[in-house]
Order: sequence, then structure tokens, then C-alpha cells
Amino acid sequence: YTYFLYIMGSSSRGAYMPRYGGMLWYTTGDMRQWGSQFWWHNQGCYYNGLAPANRFELLDPVFSTYSSAIDSYALAAKQQWGSQGIWIPETTWFDGLENLPDDITAEMRDLYLARKPWEQRSQAFRDFSQRKQIFNARWNWLHYSSEPWKNGQLVSQNWPTAPFAYVTHIFSSTAKIAYVYWLRYQYTEDKTFLRNRAYPVIKGAAEFYRNFPNMRKGDDGKFHITHISNHESNWNSNDSIEELTAMHAILPMAISAAKTLGMDTDLQEKWKDLYANLAPIPTGIVPSEFYDMCTVGTGDREMLDRLRALPTRRPINAETRLGVLSREAIAAANLGLADRIKFMIPGQMMTTNENIDSIGVGPTGVGVMRNRLGMREGPGCLECQRLGNASYALHSALLQSVPPTMDGDPVIYVFPAWPKEWDAQYTLAARGAFLVSASMEGGEIKLVEIHSQLGGKCRLSNPWPEQTVTLYRNGKKGEQLSGGLLDFSTQVDEIVAVVMGNNTPSLQRVR
Repeated sequence: YTYFLYIMGSSSRGAYMPRYGGMLWYTTGDMRQWGSQFWWHNQGCYYNGLAPANRFELLDPVFSTYSSAIDSYALAAKQQWGSQGIWIPETTWFDGLENLPDDITAEMRDLYLARKPWEQRSQAFRDFSQRKQIFNARWNWLHYSSEPWKNGQLVSQNWPTAPFAYVTHIFSSTAKIAYVYWLRYQYTEDKTFLRNRAYPVIKGAAEFYRNFPNMRKGDDGKFHITHISNHESNWNSNDSIEELTAMHAILPMAISAAKTLGMDTDLQEKWKDLYANLAPIPTGIVPSEFYDMCTVGTGDREMLDRLRALPTRRPINAETRLGVLSREAIAAANLGLADRIKFMIPGQMMTTNENIDSIGVGPTGVGVMRNRLGMREGPGCLECQRLGNASYALHSALLQSVPPTMDGDPVIYVFPAWPKEWDAQYTLAARGAFLVSASMEGGEIKLVEIHSQLGGKCRLSNPWPEQTVTLYRNGKKGEQLSGGLLDFSTQVDEIVAVVMGNNTPSLQRVR
């Protein structure tokens, strides 16, 4: 965990994100033909769970990368999809996407929205696409080529599923990136950042979905989205879990952001209407590794219990090893499953070069090297994506500051998924600009201390639900509270210690 933060501190301080494969140590060139693009599913391994570490400067390259190209993503939403807002593709260059000729974009919309049969594409479109990078989201259907290149273009085309391919019709990456912007605001309460950086991306994601031509109201009175993918699988499907989940997340997020800023009251009403009439996510398969839909604080306890009861794909024990890109440990932590966490987090951090194919360290056969970096992405592509995912799970097991619903007020939960066999003491950031220090020893939470950096209301799930607690404010004994939810006000830079019963504080904050 410390090594992961060291790697991020060494590489994530520039104007752009370090690429997930190779980072700053990409010494041999691209040996997989993937190019120098950012793939958010991979980039997110490093950044999705970083906020609790309270190292927000390490998140800045995410925002500068995508915000600097936001005009390109707005143009892409209009040109390629006939929508509004923005479209940040799953795979994109550091400076966004190219501006396409009008005749190409008109035909592209008809082809990609399944309004025109692929076999009827024009010769001009065929010729234009022949020199494109095959793993860019816009042209990914070209990846089927097994034909040779001649003078810089493909010799022939035979694309059985075109224009659908792995990353062509993924829109949820925009929502996932917008969520990282939203977290940055919620953890810091920085309204300038919300107004200038976060809201344009959040609004852009919501507007893309609202205006997407293949978003229509069905006979059931619900809005459905068609001819899309379920991330890299289930091409040309309808109401995919990935896209439904993204919409159920981004719409209340956009409404909350606009309301906070006092902006776009007309759009708020339109988003509310779409959200209220959106096709529901199928029962039992709500993703618990993204957004805030399923955490220990979820208001829908029936759904939470149902997801907790789902069987694992394999036995979870000391022999468990998770793949590099696996989000299983994150989901387990968000669900509060401490019995799985004690094996999953170490099992992801300790991935070795044994059983290469199932672990996913790539064809090099090197696995994780002695410097803790792997080469899953090919020779020379040093990476530590697995450590980012394991660190996300670690943060969520130690502390969650999550709302009961996507538009609700966050509540702080200490040690929500922490194994009682592990003693621990930490200071982590929580939403609302709080720094939370807590300790557990012998399976018992000893004390919780909250540093309120900006003041305001603090909502804390009672660490001792059956007990009355006493608050000590800046070292002086204050009020007593009881109940499952402790709701109390704080002052700027105030330190509030929460102790069980009439105990006295004994914990010094971890610096």
C-alpha cells in the first residue's frame, strides 16, 4: 500500500496522467499495437479509490487530462452520435479525438446508431477508415483485421460485427470519470473546482444520455437505451447493466451538482423526469464496485442483503489470488464482507507469476517482479494496477463515507469491512472535508476522532450502536449522543473525539 502511494507520488504530478501500462517508465515502445491511449478501465485502477488517502494533488492529472480536451469530447458527442453534452470514450488520446469531415460524421452517425446497414457504407467512408488506430474507440471495429497492411492502410475488410466492437459503444466511461470529479468536490467541498472543472463534465455526461438518439420511451413508459454495449462485452445490446447503472448514477449526481451551484434549473427538471422514468436496473445485479449504489450505507437494505448473499465464483481462502484488473475485493469491501477482505486484499497484492493466464499478468510470463511492478500490458509496460485496486479495497474496508442514495447526505462508517483479527489505526479523508482517525484492537473499536477542516454537519454511524457516546471537542467534554446515526455540528478546524460511554480519549491522530 505504501509502495503504491510512492509510485503514484513519483509519477502522477504532471499535466497528464501517466499511462496505465508503462507509466513513466515506458522504455521499449508499444509492442501490443495499443498505442499511447488512455483506457479508463485501466486508468481507473490507479485513481478510483485514491481520495481517502488525502493526496488530492495526485488526482489532478486526471482532471487536467480530460478537462483540457473537453471541447473535443463535446464535438465527438455531436459529430459521432448526434447527441449533446460530452462523450469521453473508453480509449482516447491525451488531446482527445479528431475533428472529422461533415460527410464522414453524417454517415458515421447512421452506421453507428444502427440506422444504416453496415454493408451499405460508402467507399468514401471505407477509404477514410483505412488508416486509423484500430484500438481507438471510434475505429475499434478495425481490430478484426488479420490482413496485412500495405503503404499504411489495411488491404481488405471483413468485419463480422461492425461497427460494434470491444470499446466502440461504451458510454459509461464518461460517467465513471465524472464520478471521480464529483468525489474530488465531495471530499474537499471546493465549489470553485465544482463550478469550473467538475460540473462541466458531470453535466456533459448527463446531457449526452438525455439527448442520445437511441434513448427512447418504450410502451412501458420507461426510457430505454438501445444499440449499446455492456462495457467490452454484449455488443449491440439494449439496456445493458453498465449503461443503466451509469445513468442511474450520473443523473442524480448532475441534479445535486446543479442544485449546489444554483445553476440550470430547467435542466434539473429534465434530468429529474428522465431519472424518474428510467428503466430499472435488474434486481440482484447492481454493481457494487462503482458509484455509491451499493455500499454499507445503502438505504435499500433488501438489495444489500441480497448482494451479500450471492455466492463467490470460487472458494475464498488463504490461497485466493485475484487478477490484476479484478474489482472483487472492492465490491466485497463496499458490501461490508470482512470475512472475504482478509483474503482478497492480500491475494490481490501478492499476485505472483504462478498460473499466469488466470491471474492476467500477460504473455511475458514475468508476472510481478521483485520491484512489485508487473508487465501485464506487455514487455516494457511496467504497471501496478492490482495495487491500485487493492488499495481502493483497503480504504473501503477501513472507512466509508457514503450516502444512502446517490443524492443523499454522506454518512461516515469506521471499519465497515475490517477483519476483527487485524489491529489497525489510521487517518483517512472522508466526504465533507473531514479527516477521520480511528483505531481497532482485539476486534474492538477504541476511539474515533474527526478533524473538521471546514466545519459543518457531520453524520457518523455509531461505532457502538447499542451504546451512548460522548463527544470531546478540542479536548473538552461535550454532549452525549445515542442511536445508530450520530448527527452533530462542527466548527472550522475543530477536532471531535467520539468515545463509548463515559470513557476519555486516548488516541493520538496518525499523521
